[in-house]
Amino acid sequence: MASYFISYTGVDESWATWIAAELEEAGHQTIVQAWDFRPGMNFVLAMSEALKADYTIAVLSPAYVAATFTGPEWAAAFAADPSGRTRKLIPVRVESLDLSGLLKDIVYIDLLDKHEKQAREALMSGITEGRAKPRNVPFPGKTHPVFPGSASAAASATEAAVPFTEMVELAKALVAEPTRGSGHALLVGLAPSRIAPLLRPSEFDAERVVDELMEVALFRSRILDRAAGAPASRSSGVIEVRQQAAYLVVHDSGRMLVAQPATDRGQLAVIEEDLHARIEKALDFFSQALQILDPTHLVVSVALAGRVEGAEYVGWLTQAERAANPTSITMPGFGRKPEAVHLGRSYALDELTSARSEIAADFVALLRREVKG
Repeated sequence: MASYFISYTGVDESWATWIAAELEEAGHQTIVQAWDFRPGMNFVLAMSEALKADYTIAVLSPAYVAATFTGPEWAAAFAADPSGRTRKLIPVRVESLDLSGLLKDIVYIDLLDKHEKQAREALMSGITEGRAKPRNVPFPGKTHPVFPGSASAAASATEAAVPFTEMVELAKALVAEPTRGSGHALLVGLAPSRIAPLLRPSEFDAERVVDELMEVALFRSRILDRAAGAPASRSSGVIEVRQQAAYLVVHDSGRMLVAQPATDRGQLAVIEEDLHARIEKALDFFSQALQILDPTHLVVSVALAGRVEGAEYVGWLTQAERAANPTSITMPGFGRKPEAVHLGRSYALDELTSARSEIAADFVALLRREVKG
């Protein structure tokens, strides 16, 4: 992994430390003045060492370009790579500003007006080596109709014609299985509008598929803990990755299960907002995993189901309720095992991204009803 020196001015410290935290979460090393320049150190020597990092990230804002001491920091990186071939200097724009001089011709990563997830994706995409070509580039024109007399087309249509009720049952079956770990688990299952495998056996068994799924699970959607590590196992068209606190199951047909902790360690209550965030992570994983499993876009819609295992033995609170009374917890569903819930319609694949927050909110509402009655 690479090392990054974060160059910033004081008013942008929150941006600098957020960028550093994201890079370190992805396995990189960072040097940021707020964390690494400690009392008793020689500032000039520390800065000299910092500038030896593989890359310098300049946190661009009006204050940055107006500051006296930031200029030499980015200029040192520019001087080491004036052509930009090795991308020694990577500007990151966090505020609107007019650039002039040498900085205006360097392509920057733009975090302006982005939500956290969008900003994280832009940052990670921007530092990634190579081209920014996506895995799949959709055809911008009209889709050519399939010849109705084609035997293969007829077979594909038959395979894809899975009734919604059957999709729901498949999704509910995924989340109905008891978890193998301890504690309280949030389980989210997805069943696609197709039963047949999406990839040929040789394609699904390729190491590339596991590698790409693990990259999504560990570094993009972050449903798995990168520090914990876990090997993937295969059996009869199924990939499983299990950690102590979370796991995922991926079938060659596109059926998927994501299990995450429903409560933080040591907590005796499910916090609604935390549950919402974890459901969004699961939906994000589903969306990206289907791009890997279904490169020819055979799946047109999906059904979703969810369950909170062990919910009958924990409380259910919002963040505001916990803050108002942190020592009081009631267990509204004590002793009554909640069933799996499902959303009442199928979803187009793009809705897993465009309507992710709304889907998660509906999930939380249904789970709340099931737990609290």
